Order: sequence, then C-alpha cells, then structure tokens
Amino acid sequence: MVHFIFRSETFKELEDIFSKAEFPAKFNVLYYDIQVKSWLVYYSFQRIIPEIRNHQYVEERIKPQKQELLKILQETPGKGPYNIFFENRRVLFELEVLFFELKSFLDLMATSIGVLLEANCQVSGFKREGKECGAKFLDVLRKNIPDNHKEEAKQLITVFEKHKKEWINDCVRLRDKATHNGTLQTNISMAALNLKPPTDKFTFKYYFDGETDLEIELGKYYLGFLGLLSEVMQIIGSQKA
Repeated sequence: MVHFIFRSETFKELEDIFSKAEFPAKFNVLYYDIQVKSWLVYYSFQRIIPEIRNHQYVEERIKPQKQELLKILQETPGKGPYNIFFENRRVLFELEVLFFELKSFLDLMATSIGVLLEANCQVSGFKREGKECGAKFLDVLRKNIPDNHKEEAKQLITVFEKHKKEWINDCVRLRDKATHNGTLQTNISMAALNLKPPTDKFTFKYYFDGETDLEIELGKYYLGFLGLLSEVMQIIGSQKA
C-alpha cells in the first residue's frame, strides 16, 4: 500500500530532483518551464488527497440515505454490513485536473527533450499514434537524434517505455476519456460506505474503476510521476554548458 507523504509548505521531493540537474545557460527558460509544470502536477496531488479524506463532507451528503437504510433495517433486521454508494463530484473534478496536468507534463517533457537533444525534427508533445501514446516522440528518439546525443536518447527510450507500462498508458487513457467523453467515468469517484447495525457508524473509501482503492491507485501515479521526472532529469539535466 502506498502512503502519501505530502509536504504542504515545501516541494521537497521536487527540490531534491532539480538541485541535482545542471543545464546549459541557453536552456534556462526551458528548465524553468519544466520546474513550474512539475510543481503544478505536485499541487494537483496535494489538492485531491484532502478531498478523499474529507469524511465529514461525505457523512453530511449521505445522511438521508443512511437514515433510510437504518429505517429499513429496523423493520427487517439483518447482519450487514450494507453498502451505500455515493458519487463525490468534488473528487471527480480534482481527478480530471490531475490527469490533465500529468498529460501536460508529459507533453512538455517530450518537447523539451527534443530541444535539448537537438532533434532534427520538431517534437510537438507526447502524442499517440494509433493506440500507442507517445509513439511519435519515441520514434524521434530512435531516428532523429544526432550522434552526440544518441546515448541519452537510448536511455530515455528505456525510461519512457518502462513508465508507459507502469502508469503513463493508464493516465493518458483516462485523460483522453475526460477529453472526448466530457467527463471521467462516474464510478471512479464512487465511495462505498459500509454500515453495520446496530451502530450507525460507517467506514468508507473511494474506488477506482469500481474495484481498486482510489488512494492506492493515486499512489501509483504519484510515485510514477516523481520517478519519471527524477530519471529523465538525471539524463538530460547532466549536460554542461
């Protein structure tokens, strides 16, 4: 299980990553853009976790359902536990923002890598080709990088292929779903509340795609984002002026 450790006052994880990078002076603006976009992604993670853990908000919203269920159970006792399903649109909206920021981060990283490695054609983002996300970007790394940067390109291909399997493919799929369908599937933000008589107390958690604990699933994206950023910066952030 992944436990989130967010620092509300500092971006310690990001600061550690960027402190080890060294870019040529002519790429200072590009380096700054990568930092800012990374902070925006990190901020999106910070916003969504408190929403998931806001039990008081959920308790207020499901109070009528809970009272109705308790009334039914008084008339027809059972052992339980019983589930009440609740869709928290606030969590859903924060999820959409997060996936859009992650895809924007991938687009900026792809474009920046193309510039830093002096690709002989333009890289316009982490775009898909057919069903494969990032296919055009990875194809540039294989075929359009000058000899003096081929080793970095080879390392980056390995890094991105690994992260695609671990989290990027899922991330892009969900972002595209929100883009083309207007919203994410509602069951992503569904909370299942376990109510066990005779007490009216309940426990709840959000499910991702109806089966995985949402907070655990977010841990995959959080660690994936930090891991990708760290590995890429070690490769492209080691160039000397």
